[in-house]
Order: sequence, then structure tokens, then C-alpha cells
Amino acid sequence: MRWVFRFFVAGIFVLIAAVGAELLLAIVAPKPPATLPQMLPYREFTKQYLHPFYFFFFPRDEAQIAAINNSVVSIDGRGFRGALPEDRGDKKLAFIIGGSTAFGHGASSNDTTISGYLNKQQDEYLFVNAGVPSFVSSQEFTRVATELLDYRPDLIIALDGFNDAVTAHGFAVHNLPYPPGTNESYEGLAQRFDNIREQKLVTINKSRLSKYLFFRVRQKIKKLFSGSSDNGQVVAELPPSMQSQASDAAKAYLENLALIKDLSEKRGAGFVAFFQPARITDYPQRKEFLNFFRSKAGEHKAAEMKLVDLSWLSDREDIFLDSVHLTDEGSRNIAQEIMKNLAD
Repeated sequence: MRWVFRFFVAGIFVLIAAVGAELLLAIVAPKPPATLPQMLPYREFTKQYLHPFYFFFFPRDEAQIAAINNSVVSIDGRGFRGALPEDRGDKKLAFIIGGSTAFGHGASSNDTTISGYLNKQQDEYLFVNAGVPSFVSSQEFTRVATELLDYRPDLIIALDGFNDAVTAHGFAVHNLPYPPGTNESYEGLAQRFDNIREQKLVTINKSRLSKYLFFRVRQKIKKLFSGSSDNGQVVAELPPSMQSQASDAAKAYLENLALIKDLSEKRGAGFVAFFQPARITDYPQRKEFLNFFRSKAGEHKAAEMKLVDLSWLSDREDIFLDSVHLTDEGSRNIAQEIMKNLAD
């Protein structure tokens, strides 16, 4: 039995060593950059609440909305930021849809979002901000179909593409079998609920827990044997499987835009889509996935649908707060580009 005792003691020492190594790696690991002051008023607006049509949305309780609204960012009970549809007066009504960039995450006020600048730059339309952080094109389509067209708008503008691409990339990296167009955070629902009719609530997901157990130690061992460098230096070239997933995601993105266009035109509204600029510097493979997605979207774009590629603005470091969110100057620039293309 002595060997059993020795084996047990050796196991204890290995466990202690692993815990010590994990703590040491945590101490010496580069700390994430501090949250920009511009982002602090938006903290509560990044939380995702269940919605019967859109999967995730802003909170719907009026008291909760009033509690998170502040002097920088505020929404009404329908999730509109800034000008409201009923403020149109004699103007034509326009909506801008998209994710957090369209919403204006990081803007210094409701008036310095893209929709805010659009309302300053022209008098023909009243632009209503219907952007929602994390939304992908499938959620945008659902919102247009179930809500926005009821206001009888004259124009709908989409500023998107980034979320569709990076969400698809995240699912591809983790081998999650979700179809193209699946929204961000869907895996969170899938991990918590299984066979909902039997009310089986998964309180602890073991596979998710194991992913974080000795995470840094396992990453170091993986790099030691694979010879790969830090995550920020991943080889950018996409493997064929990811190229296929990026192409499928781009196709789904375009199909959603085409559906929005067809529905809008059936109800008398024009539709123009803009592929948003982004400045990814910390993850080369994600950047390559986004670029491949964008190129495929350009190839497959239907001739009758106007999709304006604004990715050429991605080199303008001065207009970005981070990889995708804009400074006030960035929002003003995007608004100007939208107006130029509407005039064509």
C-alpha cells in the first residue's frame, strides 16, 4: 500500500504546483487595458436582457430603464436613443439599424451619435437611432419586420457587418454548431437551458467550468508543444474550414439585408446598407476572418441592393475608440459618408 500513499502525495504536490503556477501566471500576465472613461456611462447598456422576438435587447421595464439612463446615454421604453418617431413633424422618417456602433457606444451624448449628426446635417429626414449593442443582421431583420415598419418609415439605413463576422468567427473558433446568422451570446442560452419543456435549468456547465480550470497553465503547455506564439501573434491566414464558415456567414448576412430591403420597399421605404469600418489590431485571425467575410459579401452582393463598403475608413486611427466603436468625430464622418451616398 506504500505505493498508493506515494502516488497520493505526488498527486497533491502536482496539484499544489499547478495552483502555484496558475497564480504566478495570473500575477505576471499583462493586465487588460483600463476601461476608457467614455465607456463608463454605457456599462449598463451592454447587459443583455431576454426579448420575445430578438433573443436579447435592452431592459423592457420602465423603472429599470429610468435607473440606467444618464446624462450621456438614454433610451425610451422602445429602445430608441435620442430623437423619437413621433418627433418627425413634417419630416420624412428614417431609422438607422445596426449594433453598438450604430447605437453610438462611447459617444459623448445622444446628439453626437451617427443619427444625431445625421439630424444636424440635413432637414429632409428625422433619423431615429434603432441600433442595439451586439445585434447581428438576423436580429435587425426581425426588428424591422416586427416593429420598425409599423411606423411607416421612408428610409432605413443599416450600418453593420462587424458583429455578423466576429460572432461567426467566435463560433468557428470554439467549434459551436450554430447556423450562420446566429446571434451573439446564443451559446449562453444553450449552455443554461436544455429541454426547456421539462424545466431543466443547467446551473453549472461542466464543460464551461473545465475551460477555465488552470487556463493559463494549459495555454502555456499548449504553446510549448505547438510552438505557437501569443494570441496576438496568431498566423492570420485562414484555414479552408474557416474560409467556408466566413463565406457562409457573409451569404447569410446578405440574405438578411435583402429581406430587409424587400420588406422595406413593399412598405414604401428605401433601404441602403453600409458595411462598417473596424480596426482590429489584437487578433490577426479575427481580422483576416472579417476581411474574408467582407470580400465575400462584396462578391455575392446582388446588383439591385445598395451595399456601401466603408471599410476604407478603417485606417483612420483618430476616429476609433477601440476596434469598432467610434469617437464623436468618427460618428460625424460616418454620417457625412451616409449623406454623400444618399445624394447619389
